[in-house]
Amino acid sequence: MVKRIFKSAWLISLVFSQAVIANTTDQTSVSLSQAQRILEYIDQGRAAKSPFQVRLKIIKQTDQTSFSYRLVDDGKSRSVLYFLDKHQRGQKVLATEDETWFFSNRTRRAIKIPAVQTLFGDASIGDIARIRFSADYAPTSLEQDDELTTLSLSSKHPAATYQAVVLTLNRANNLPQQAKFFAASGKHLKTADFTEVSVEQGIPVIHEWKLYSPDNKHSATIVQSSDFEEISVPAVAFTKPYLELTAK
Repeated sequence: MVKRIFKSAWLISLVFSQAVIANTTDQTSVSLSQAQRILEYIDQGRAAKSPFQVRLKIIKQTDQTSFSYRLVDDGKSRSVLYFLDKHQRGQKVLATEDETWFFSNRTRRAIKIPAVQTLFGDASIGDIARIRFSADYAPTSLEQDDELTTLSLSSKHPAATYQAVVLTLNRANNLPQQAKFFAASGKHLKTADFTEVSVEQGIPVIHEWKLYSPDNKHSATIVQSSDFEEISVPAVAFTKPYLELTAK
């Protein structure tokens, strides 16, 4: 009789444990699906699903020195960053899922570079040329309190600028407030504060963000985005051979 009671209790405990595990798994799956939807929502204001271009201005906060760029994106996974200032004109960067190439106005031969290479101030090439959270990173967790939603992200591609990101958003409207970027070692490399964000026609648009090292918050680099426009551009324009051929 005692054996039967013990066996019944063990079976009940096993079934209960399995139910708890299944429920936890389901909740995790729902949370990660919600996190992915949030990333896709944010990216609506950072990129289009068809070719587009946007003007970018990078300002060093300490002395107000600035540089201007034009980013042309294929709406999928490739972009070309064109340097607009007089002494840099003709230079460009091609960013793909796997590689980043620099094209000088002095030679047709492209130079392969890491996406984390500094562009100007605290802004790296990847910060400017690769602008999709949902394409480059996968959510690993979602946490919420009364005011904030915090997403932990891990890189999907070897060319992703950073290996991990912690993204904080306003819970009420899912507008991004801050992103912390980390190396594979876990070192905190950089922080981005999204200082000017608005909802325009139902789409979140990031007009300005501030990049800085965690060791030197007062020496920040400001990135301003303007003149977003969907355009028509051939796919070949996002290839290394074409950009080498048209280098000036």
